Amino acid sequence: PVLLVAGRDSMIARHVGVELNVAMRALPFPNASQVIIDDAGHMLHFDAPGRLAGHIEDFLLQTL
Repeated sequence: PVLLVAGRDSMIARHVGVELNVAMRALPFPNASQVIIDDAGHMLHFDAPGRLAGHIEDFLLQTL
């Protein structure tokens, strides 16, 4: 299992000209789940550390 986490305000997807959730679905990880965190950019650990940690914790609890 793979957890893909991105900040909605990240410039990376816009830089390559795609919508963020479309870009994440296009990645080659068949067992992936995705989370897009609002009001956060590329540096999720600075912009939304608590919400990021919560998503990681939930993911790990499901996979252990």
